[in-house]
Amino acid sequence: MQIESLLKDRNLLLQELKSGNQKLLQKLYETHREAFGRWAMKQYKCSDDLAGEAYQKAFIAFYYNVREGKLTELNSSVKTYLFAIGKNVIRDQFKLKQNQTEELDEKIAGSQPDFTIMEKYDNSHAKELVRNLLTQIGEPCKTVLELFYLKQYALESIAEEMGYKSESVVAKRKFICLQQLRKLLLNARSEGAASVQN
Repeated sequence: MQIESLLKDRNLLLQELKSGNQKLLQKLYETHREAFGRWAMKQYKCSDDLAGEAYQKAFIAFYYNVREGKLTELNSSVKTYLFAIGKNVIRDQFKLKQNQTEELDEKIAGSQPDFTIMEKYDNSHAKELVRNLLTQIGEPCKTVLELFYLKQYALESIAEEMGYKSESVVAKRKFICLQQLRKLLLNARSEGAASVQN
């Protein structure tokens, strides 16, 4: 039977996959890969890499379920089944990345309390100091820190706004920028203390 015909008959397709039809498996994999990638990137604002990884995991889970006899008939299309698994994979990945980002933020805050200066200080002098330091720090740090602390953007939104590949890239960039800001702040404080002593 032709592969195109098998793709239309869900239950026969499952039987063929279970028996080890590799050509059908390859064709099925290719059939929905691009559509899934476009859908995932649009729906979840995820990277092409994450979408591809999610599709692979979803397809492996689908194939494993067929080979192990856990999936013997489909009430929906293969595409719908794959997209449902893929959606869960992406959500799990985002949770993991969000947790990693939160852990990184906690480590930063725990080891360097000065990193939260923009949240701590409300008086106009401190805000003016921060504005001056942000000007000194230059791009892309100025924009990253302004978006995160002053405009309250989420890491995902900053990644989208500035064209970064993922939230974890933004988190690393923010970490580096905060280190630079802290050095500038310490220099400003020591210069201030020196001018008071003179």
